[in-house]
Amino acid sequence: MDSKQRFDQLESLIVDLARKVDQQSEAIAKQSEAIAKQSEAIAKQGEAIKRIEQRIGGIEQRAGGIEQRLDNIEDQIGDIINIFKLSEARHTQSEQRLDMLATEIQEQGRRTDEALQIQMQMIGLMRAGNNKTEALEQRYSLLENQEPRIKRLEDEVFRAAS
Repeated sequence: MDSKQRFDQLESLIVDLARKVDQQSEAIAKQSEAIAKQSEAIAKQGEAIKRIEQRIGGIEQRAGGIEQRLDNIEDQIGDIINIFKLSEARHTQSEQRLDMLATEIQEQGRRTDEALQIQMQMIGLMRAGNNKTEALEQRYSLLENQEPRIKRLEDEVFRAAS
């Protein structure tokens, strides 16, 4: 395999790695958007909870001692607690997803660094091979220039021997 083919293979590998990095960047951006949407939903739920709490406060003031209204308020408080629990569970899930994403990003960064180090080593080896090839080409051209002289010497030696 000549150095041009090696270089073409490395160039192809680098392009493929760059494409994969771009794809991963897009995937990360999409996941970030999804997380942002979830955060907005959690904030809206928090606002909804605040509005419900305000309504409950008004109901308690108006209801006074009416048992039926107190039962309704108790049910609403149970709903709010469930909403809090759901919000907490969703928030916990979001944190876990963020932690997993951060871990995946770190791992991908490590893999990318390793791949880049390998590429740099390969490029260094290719440069060394190219330098050796250039040195050999220079030596060969010097030998080609000496070929008529060597031919004359051979002729003289063979003539002298015969």
